[in-house]
Amino acid sequence: MGKFSNTTVKVLTTKDFDSSLTTVKNSNKPGLIVFYQEWCGYCQMVAPALIELSKNKSFSVYAVEGDYADNMKLFEKMQIQGVPNIHYISAKGKIAKPTYMGPRDILSFAKFINSKTKATNKPKSVPVKKVVKKVKSVPVKKSTKKPVKKVKSVPVKKSTKKPVKKVKSVPIKKSHKGGCLKCKNKKCTGGMCKKRT
Repeated sequence: MGKFSNTTVKVLTTKDFDSSLTTVKNSNKPGLIVFYQEWCGYCQMVAPALIELSKNKSFSVYAVEGDYADNMKLFEKMQIQGVPNIHYISAKGKIAKPTYMGPRDILSFAKFINSKTKATNKPKSVPVKKVVKKVKSVPVKKSTKKPVKKVKSVPVKKSTKKPVKKVKSVPIKKSHKGGCLKCKNKKCTGGMCKKRT
């Protein structure tokens, strides 16, 4: 079934949703669910990262392809308006909204799943007893190294040399309208004149 067939990504259909996502509940792992279509270029770009993420034993990745008529009804039911549409899915099969809008790489996906898992698994407020352990004091050994001596800063002496005088540039004489002064050729400029000695 499309891009995710023969991979570790579990492809879901409307039958899976009709059975209350028992496939998801049986995995007992949080993860991502992506709604995609085969023709979508962005879906094809994000697919390798999702396939790689699904190989991680801590997460599950599910895909729902919208190119099939049955699944299009599911897209309408889930209010999917653009693809790829990625959501967090809990280990109990609950799909969280809103759509994931972060970077589309493995690390970002893993961080997103972990943050959502921590947010949904917050324990109820239970009083915590304070446990204080006594720590043995350890004597600090003195260093046997000699201390580094401080170096005094030395003032920089001013230069006693006289400054170099600027030389004025001498303009190069251009040939007159008649051309070269040596050979009288109008095309010759004098620099490469054959008659020049």
